[in-house]
Amino acid sequence: MYRGRFLTIAYYGGLAVLLALILSATLPALLPGGLAGRLSRNSEGLLLLLAVSLWIQFVRVRLLTAAHARSAALLAAAALGAVGLILLFGPVPAQLVTLNESAFALALLLPYLQLRRPLPRWWLLLPVAAVAIPLVGGHNSVTTELAEAFGALFFIPLSVDAVDRGILDGSPVPLLRVLVWMAALIALLISLQAFVDFTPVGFVAEVTRYLARVTEMIHASLLLHAYFSLLRPELRSQQPR
Repeated sequence: MYRGRFLTIAYYGGLAVLLALILSATLPALLPGGLAGRLSRNSEGLLLLLAVSLWIQFVRVRLLTAAHARSAALLAAAALGAVGLILLFGPVPAQLVTLNESAFALALLLPYLQLRRPLPRWWLLLPVAAVAIPLVGGHNSVTTELAEAFGALFFIPLSVDAVDRGILDGSPVPLLRVLVWMAALIALLISLQAFVDFTPVGFVAEVTRYLARVTEMIHASLLLHAYFSLLRPELRSQQPR
C-alpha cells in the first residue's frame, strides 16, 4: 500500500516538477547543458503523459460508473480543443505555444481512452490515420508542425490496445510482450539518434525530420508502460471493462 502510494507520488510529482522546470526555463541552471537541452525538448510529451496517466488512474474508473460518462469525456475533449486553439493563436508565451500539439492530441485521446474495452477492430483506424495523414501531406507545414500530436495518436493507442490491454481493462497480458515493445521503442530512439550525424536530403530528410519530432511521444509511451505495466500492475484491477 505504502509502496504504491510512494510510486504514485514520485511518478506524478516527478513529471509535474520536470514539466514546470522546462516551461519556466530554469532547467539549464540545474543540469548540464546537453542533458538540459534534451529534456527541454520534451514538454509536449511530458504534458501528454501526465494528462493520460492521471485520466487512466483517477478519472476513467470513476467516469465508467457515472451516468453521463460520455458527455463528460466529450466536454473534456472540447475544452482541450479550445485550449489548443488558444495556445496556437492566442497571445501566450512562446514556451507554451508548442503545447498546442499535446492539447489537440488529448482532445482525441481522452474520449478514446474512456471507451469500454474490448474495442472492435476499428480502433486501428486511429494509429493508421496518424501515419497516413502525415504521409499524404508530407510537404504540408501543418502536418509537420503537428508531428507530436500525430505521434501521440499512433503510440498511445498501440500501447494500451495492442501491447498491454490490461492497462484499461484489467486483462492479463504476457510481460514479455510489453518488454519486447519497450525494447523496440528504445531501438527506434537509438536509430533516430544515429541520424543526427547525417544530413539526408529529399524524402529521407523529410521523414527523418518528422520522426525526430515524434521522439517525445516514444518517451511518453515508454514511461507509460514503466509505470502502469511494470511498477504499478495492480492498478489494472481497478479498470473495469
